[in-house]
Amino acid sequence: MNSSERFRRLAGAATLLAIPFSLGSSGLLMAAAGGDNQLLLSGLLVGIGVRGAAFFRWGMLLDVLGYYLLLAPLALYLRERFKGQGGSFVTLYTLCGLAYILIGAMGAIILAAVGPDLMREYALAQEPQR
Repeated sequence: MNSSERFRRLAGAATLLAIPFSLGSSGLLMAAAGGDNQLLLSGLLVGIGVRGAAFFRWGMLLDVLGYYLLLAPLALYLRERFKGQGGSFVTLYTLCGLAYILIGAMGAIILAAVGPDLMREYALAQEPQR
């Protein structure tokens, strides 16, 4: 088995591994929202309270793996696979995909670090301070 075949298998395995992480992330974020899909979609997770903070943190950490980092090998594999057919466009698309992965992962990590504390503080604050 040559290195190209091994990398193809690695990209496939990483992509398949991303599926349970992304499903877990969605489930934990839904649990953080108390099962209220509208609350989750509207971005008002700050108002959920203390109980949802731990679910939110773990949901965002799984989000990093499920929706971002584990897809990097796939982006690189697709570049190798299609570079002869698309020329510079394939490189551009790969760079855009890797930028999406990097920026999205950084955003999810920041939300995992800051979000739960904000949720707890909001839940404990008096009405005028909210």
